[in-house]
Amino acid sequence: MVLSKSSRKKVFKKKSVVCRPSNRKKACKKLIIVRKKIVLVRSPRPQINVSVPQGIQGPTGPQGIQGPIGPGALLKWYDFIEVPDPMIPGGTAITTFPLSSPPTSFGPEVPIAELFITLDNIDSDDRAELKVTIVWNFGVTTTVPSPEISVLSQQMQFSIWRDAALTGTRLCSVVDHGNITQISETAPVGTPIIQTLTTSFTCTDIGITGTPHKYFLTGAAGPANGFFVSAGDDGGGPAPITTFDNPNVTEVHFSGMVIDRNS
Repeated sequence: MVLSKSSRKKVFKKKSVVCRPSNRKKACKKLIIVRKKIVLVRSPRPQINVSVPQGIQGPTGPQGIQGPIGPGALLKWYDFIEVPDPMIPGGTAITTFPLSSPPTSFGPEVPIAELFITLDNIDSDDRAELKVTIVWNFGVTTTVPSPEISVLSQQMQFSIWRDAALTGTRLCSVVDHGNITQISETAPVGTPIIQTLTTSFTCTDIGITGTPHKYFLTGAAGPANGFFVSAGDDGGGPAPITTFDNPNVTEVHFSGMVIDRNS
């Protein structure tokens, strides 16, 4: 091991020699013997950082089977329903709603295809979170020859009920609306003008007692208004629409989960 100057430490120890009586006639001299002691201090080992290039990431392995929910998990129960299954756009109507009368109010509420989900394992301090996505359509059928301008709107109300549709406990309601502005150049009389919309909403149910509970969906057609403007009116102005088509629902995704109280 080679030591640098900075790594050497010198320690000096002095020792005195006293003259004895037999040597009195002689001049006594104090001899100082200096002993040198060298202490070796080991220098810290230097750290060597080696940087190597990272290799190409390999393919993702297959996902394992989900394990059981542990005792500390918040999710306690889950259920859902999907119609049609799978949800494909452009399907047939699963529920059709009567038009309101008069047209400025909401019509009768109708259960949506008698669909429901069931939630269980609910304690009084738990909460149930409900999520809904509904795809619905509205429109009108042309009554005069083209060319024609059609302007119309439609409101819809959707609700979630606990335990029974219409006679149970209403948890929440939402109102949505759609608008159509269309210019028809070659459409003959009797051509349908249709708009498709998606309504999504979330609702939370708390203070629930007893299990299990069923949750249902209902809908109601709201106010509808609009007018036609035809090139054959000779400046007669817009004509009010009085023959709206019945709104309908074609797709539903309804899910619910029971969430444990926050720890």
